[in-house]
Amino acid sequence: MKELRELTVFGQPDVLERVIRETEGRLSDGWSRDRKSESNLQVSTRDRAFCFRCPANSRHPEAALVMNLDGRCLTVVNIVTTAQALTRERYNAILVEFYLRFLQPVAAEANVSAELSSDERSLAEAFGWKPAELLTRFSRCANKAMTHPATAVVGWIS
Repeated sequence: MKELRELTVFGQPDVLERVIRETEGRLSDGWSRDRKSESNLQVSTRDRAFCFRCPANSRHPEAALVMNLDGRCLTVVNIVTTAQALTRERYNAILVEFYLRFLQPVAAEANVSAELSSDERSLAEAFGWKPAELLTRFSRCANKAMTHPATAVVGWIS
């Protein structure tokens, strides 16, 4: 199953704030930090919000990527756009572009862990190992060579 990817950076709060500043310094090709939106996003005195804007390109529309710093975790909490619906593919394209071009090199230099999740989710991750095992067994045992007899009856009645 296709999933929205998640991005989290782990480290000391002062190091994570430095990662944000250094990431901002590397932005290029129309990417920018949106400090005005950040001030509107500050919900609590404990958490800090950071907002980055990206321009439209062939893979995604113009959008805003919002990160939240809570303790030792810096997490992308949302990517929003007003131009058009943001599909999973477009959301993930923006996230991966930001990660690979700007955040990951800075995180590596700062010696902090940055984790980008997969865009695939297994049955076990979605439903738990036992339901996934039962679904897999059912699928293996199913007679896929012919349709169920009830299907023919329903088709005949209709």
